[in-house]
Amino acid sequence: MEYKKEIEKAINANNPIESLKEFVLLLNRKGLSKNEIYNELNLYFLYCQEHNKDEEENILGDVLDMITGWYLGKNLDLQ
Repeated sequence: MEYKKEIEKAINANNPIESLKEFVLLLNRKGLSKNEIYNELNLYFLYCQEHNKDEEENILGDVLDMITGWYLGKNLDLQ
């Protein structure tokens, strides 16, 4: 996981959903594609599942849904 530390930092912020969204948008502005960003977050999502980190898993699940278009009203428009 190339961005593990940055994802952990965002998840531990006061507003983790907003922090992760900002991180996702930053990665997209830096040239990472929607699929590349999704794959990075999904790797951490799977890590959370394996290590019983339910709260983190839920947060990541919401942001993954925003990336794929399944979080109505808060979807992220990525390139």
